[in-house]
Amino acid sequence: MSTLNREQILAAIADNRTLRDVDLSGADLSGTDLTGGRFYNVKLHGVDLSGANILKTGFKNCEFNESRFDGTELTKINLQGMSFTGASFKEAKIHMATLQKADFSGADFTGAELTWSMAQHSSFKGANMRSMQIVKSVLSHSNLDGADFFGANLDRVVFNGASFNGTKFKGGTYFKMMMRGADLENQDISGQLFSQVLLDSANLRGANLSGADMTMSNFMGADLTGADLSGTVLRSCMFSGATLRESNFSRADMTKAYLGEVDATIADFSGATMVHAIFKKANCQAARFIGTKLQHSDFSHADLTHADFSRASMYRAKLHCIVEKDTRWDGASLIMLQGTDKDLEEAENWVHGG
Repeated sequence: MSTLNREQILAAIADNRTLRDVDLSGADLSGTDLTGGRFYNVKLHGVDLSGANILKTGFKNCEFNESRFDGTELTKINLQGMSFTGASFKEAKIHMATLQKADFSGADFTGAELTWSMAQHSSFKGANMRSMQIVKSVLSHSNLDGADFFGANLDRVVFNGASFNGTKFKGGTYFKMMMRGADLENQDISGQLFSQVLLDSANLRGANLSGADMTMSNFMGADLTGADLSGTVLRSCMFSGATLRESNFSRADMTKAYLGEVDATIADFSGATMVHAIFKKANCQAARFIGTKLQHSDFSHADLTHADFSRASMYRAKLHCIVEKDTRWDGASLIMLQGTDKDLEEAENWVHGG
């Protein structure tokens, strides 16, 4: 129980006194005006701060485990390095807050707004983030394992290097996020709006991205080994240098996608739309392009050993200096196919000292 009652706490703030080294656990401060208050090394476990005015209130080395901030406006507040495990922030408005290295494990942010805030290296493990609005905030290198984003709307959020083991993305919308180097192995993002997302160097091994809209996203250097992208919208996506081994891109829309220097060994692109796609210097050994729409595509210097292009549509496709060994073209449409340009090959050999 709190060593001070509600009136004593408010009186201390009114007298401009710092509340230091006290235990205020269980205090009811809901709806109070704490403007100008200073709390140093204070235990605030289970404190009710719902609807409180804490503008220009200072907290340092405090603990807020199981506390309630429901409906509270948290603007320009510094909560860096503090603990909020199991706390409730339902419908709270968190704006321009400093939340680095804080522990929000198991916290409930249902319907809350997190905008223009910094929360790097923090823990949101198991947090309920359903129906949240997260805009222009940074959560890089944070732990979001087991967090639930159902119904959430994330816009221009930075998650570089964050961990998402067991995170639930289903039912949310995600736009222009930065997830460079993020760990999304075996994640289920199927059917979600996940467009213009930066996923370069991310771990997407075994991830289920089927049916998602990932238009104009960046997968440069990412590892998508064994990932399922069947039926995914990947228009104008960048896959340069990515690992796509044994991945499933069947029926995907990859119009104008760039796949230069990818490792697409045993990948399946059957039935995909890949008009104007670029596979320059790609490793496509044993890849399947059965019935794929590859009009105006470019496979210059690609390794097509044992690849299967049966029934593919390859009108004006470029196959300059490909490696072709046991490649299958059964029933493929090869109208106006462009093979090796001898003059260009000679120039390339000269440039590279061949």
